[in-house]
Amino acid sequence: MKIPPYITSGIMEVGFDAKNNPNPDDENAGMVQVKDPVRICARMWDTGDMNPNGITNSLIPQGFVSPKPVMLESDPRDRDPNGKPFPAQLVTNVPGHYIPPLAECVIDNTVAVIPGASNVCAKLGLPVLQR
Repeated sequence: MKIPPYITSGIMEVGFDAKNNPNPDDENAGMVQVKDPVRICARMWDTGDMNPNGITNSLIPQGFVSPKPVMLESDPRDRDPNGKPFPAQLVTNVPGHYIPPLAECVIDNTVAVIPGASNVCAKLGLPVLQR
């Protein structure tokens, strides 16, 4: 079975020296585990950041209406290097996108938040995060 899209979540350790990392092959070196990875992942789903170019459309129920992008005016105090105000920008990551059920599995000794019911980790042959 193919593993669905997932993210690992953590916060970089303050003062971590990547150049002197004793484990250069460890992609998670310097990461401190967050307390609620599901909440962080849910926020990314809510803003549509977990569906770039529609890669997770198959997880979104048919008929679900995602929010439309909005034009956001820049703060008139913000200026480019030439002193001109920035133009309005189209913002696509607005809240209101579909948030699927999310489960905390473990991949490579790291928490991975995977879309699916509470049994998705077992179905994928992955351990469930033990609290």
